Amino acid sequence: MKNWRLIEDPPQSGPFNMAVDFQLLEQFKPGKTPIFRLYSWERPTLSLGRNEKIDEGINLDSCRKQRIPLIRRMTGGKAVLHHSDLTYAIIGELGDLQFGKGVHEAYRSLARGFLLFFQKLGLDPQLVETSESGTLESHLCFSVPSMAEILVEGRKLIGSAQRIRGSASKGRFFLQHGSIPLDDPVPLMLSVFRHAKEEDLRQKMHSLESLGIYPKKNRESLQLLLKDCISECFGLQWVKQPGFSSEADKIKKTMNKAISSIFGYSKFTRSVIHFNFSNRKSFLSSQSRDISVKPSINIYCFNHFSTICF
Repeated sequence: MKNWRLIEDPPQSGPFNMAVDFQLLEQFKPGKTPIFRLYSWERPTLSLGRNEKIDEGINLDSCRKQRIPLIRRMTGGKAVLHHSDLTYAIIGELGDLQFGKGVHEAYRSLARGFLLFFQKLGLDPQLVETSESGTLESHLCFSVPSMAEILVEGRKLIGSAQRIRGSASKGRFFLQHGSIPLDDPVPLMLSVFRHAKEEDLRQKMHSLESLGIYPKKNRESLQLLLKDCISECFGLQWVKQPGFSSEADKIKKTMNKAISSIFGYSKFTRSVIHFNFSNRKSFLSSQSRDISVKPSINIYCFNHFSTICF
């Protein structure tokens, strides 16, 4: 029987959650035990794909009023509004027989555990193998199915994205992010995405609440079932570690130290940087270095992903 590391974190901030995932992938080495991390958010948080632009499609004024921070994932894909959801990260090695050699194989392999999870909830999930292109104005992850995506009643119920690092000679490693909405996210999404339409959203996405499962089954029972399904599919046993793993402690210290001392701007940086801007237009163009203005937005950058905290 194989072993996987299990990390279950309490609710944390967006920057902290992304930094922990980054650290777990960065420290992953050939032959290491795969990692399954389950976590949640201390408040509603909007995560953007690695290359996704911040434009007028995202209502920053609404985010500011509702104190919804924006974070940038190291994985690709479109925006996900995390609120009440089951969020996971799986870190492993491509070429491992459990996952296959390529991105598509890993997606399909990991999808088996989630298909079983939805089946045991009494649903009829379908695996979508083809990718659809979203409209240019659409930021919403749940509006567009992607490869090896799981649909229920033709609607998206889980959003996933991957990041690959390494090389053929030294080993290739992946991190897959995913989010399963528990309660209905549509009202909050309508306030954050300017082009979102309620009818379209409800035709394209589901939540466990809209399917009549949550809150009859609470988060704890759903999380336990998901762990059991992953374990059953991969024939593994969990090696449980505390939520605040050594990687998380290290990353938190790094963030706190840098946030208190560094000012400036770098779109892609190898350290944590704290910015203060009052001019959102300057931030959106990624050009401003003026920190003399009265701060109203805090922007964090950590190893290729950034955060705006209002």
